Amino acid sequence: MSEDRDESITAREALHAAPGPRLQNPFYPGWRAFKDYEHEMRAFKVIAKREAPAICARIGGFAELEAYTGFHAFDEVKETLQFSFGHRPMRRFTLEGKPASENGASLVYSAGPTGHCMVALYPPQSDLGRVHEKLIFLRIGRISAARLRDRLARDLRDLVAYEMVGSLDTRPTLRQRLRVRWLRLVKYKQMDGGFTGVKTHRDITDIANALSGKAASSVFAGVMKLLGPLLVLAVLGYLGFSGLAARLAE
Repeated sequence: MSEDRDESITAREALHAAPGPRLQNPFYPGWRAFKDYEHEMRAFKVIAKREAPAICARIGGFAELEAYTGFHAFDEVKETLQFSFGHRPMRRFTLEGKPASENGASLVYSAGPTGHCMVALYPPQSDLGRVHEKLIFLRIGRISAARLRDRLARDLRDLVAYEMVGSLDTRPTLRQRLRVRWLRLVKYKQMDGGFTGVKTHRDITDIANALSGKAASSVFAGVMKLLGPLLVLAVLGYLGFSGLAARLAE
């Protein structure tokens, strides 16, 4: 009888015992940041596709490019919006005697699974040649739909300038040449031999500060010449652009 009573008391105490501490999901903050940013990207895609035609109509040289190459907006991938000039025959021949053609430049907005957005320019490429860089990073970070919209007109002007400068058969204006030269000077870009650019280290420093929440600019700038390429790949991987990082590392 005593043993039964002891067991019943033990069971009653266990039934009314306070619950243990609730475990926190370590992956929830990153997932939540991505889900929140999905709304920003969704809103921006609607705004950008609606406003881009009117913006492009005011950009010098756009109408002529569109007439011969076409201009398209792609948003089939939920996290990405891409504006691109199309494919055109060049009326020339390759060394193998085949008709040469060229694919136009692209402006890409891509959201990573950590809630960061990457904005990049991809150059035109043809069977006969291409520019030295593989892409130019315009910006990367947690950028709201409103901020992306505010910079949409400038991004589209940069796309037109990049198409005019990078294509083999165009005659860019002096202003377009200077703009692309400026972008190549101050923005990070991927070259065949690695990463170059950002003389002031501003873009990568902003990324580092955003990730850590602490200003480490002086130390960071001092090691950028040695660690720049590895750091860019690491940041892209951390922000969820692992596929792009893998392509750039090739």
